[in-house]
Amino acid sequence: MNADLKIDRKSIIMAITEEGGVGPRMFQQLLMRLGAPEDFLTAAYPDFEDIPRLGEKGIARLKESLDNVNVFASRLKSYESDGIGVTTYLDHDYPEILRKIDDPPPVLYYKGDID
Repeated sequence: MNADLKIDRKSIIMAITEEGGVGPRMFQQLLMRLGAPEDFLTAAYPDFEDIPRLGEKGIARLKESLDNVNVFASRLKSYESDGIGVTTYLDHDYPEILRKIDDPPPVLYYKGDID
C-alpha cells in the first residue's frame, strides 16, 4: 500500500458500499453490531454471522471489499484533486434532510459546494 494513502472512514464506507454490496439498511446494521467503520477492518468472520440478510456470500463480499480499502483511499485522494467531494452519513456536513429519511445513503458524491 502506498504510504501516502490515509485509510479513513470515508474510504471504508466507499469500499463497503461500492464493492461490498452494502446498502443503507445493512450499513446501519453494521454500525449497530460492530461500531465505527474503522472497527469493520478488524472484525473477524464470526462478527458478521449474526447480521440478518448478510449470509456467507455477503460476508465474503464484504470482507473482500475491506481487504481492498486501499483502492478506495487512492480513489478518494483522486476525487479530492478533481474537485469531487465525498461525505458520509457519519460526517458533520451530511445533509440533515437526508438523515431524516428511513434509509439514508451511507455515502454521497458531489461536485461543488455541498450546501
